Amino acid sequence: MRNTLLSATTLGAALLFGTMTARAADFVCPDLPGSAQTKTIQDLLGSVDPLDRPDQLNAAVDALNKAGVSRAMIIDQIIAAYCPSVAANKNLTPLQKTLRIQRVAAEVSRQVYNITSEEAVLVSVPLPPDTLDKIGALAKQAGVTPAEWIAGVVEAATGR
Repeated sequence: MRNTLLSATTLGAALLFGTMTARAADFVCPDLPGSAQTKTIQDLLGSVDPLDRPDQLNAAVDALNKAGVSRAMIIDQIIAAYCPSVAANKNLTPLQKTLRIQRVAAEVSRQVYNITSEEAVLVSVPLPPDTLDKIGALAKQAGVTPAEWIAGVVEAATGR
């Protein structure tokens, strides 16, 4: 059941943000329903990127959960509350704004649907295409997937 709900939400987010990506040249926040909690969410998130302050993002998710808001609406409401601050950021290109909203939506989805593992944590880091090509080549040489190669490099660098 959780996989079905997650798949539906992921598909919905992909469709929603796919449209937004297509319009990245003229970034506009998605038309998501605000709520009475919008101001509270904005206060909880503060002015920083929620990915930089997971404690604030957790607090926003918890507040909406306690208010009885459905999982899908939690995602929508957090994006509706966060998007205007991204849209107003003059230092980001329209594409960067779109990518930032997508990353936050993905993280909120993981939190809302409790997609966690006691053994592993997913880290999402944007890399330039040429770097990904090099990683792919090095992984192929090592006979592993790019994800396995990256994990090995990080584990070696951290002494694991």
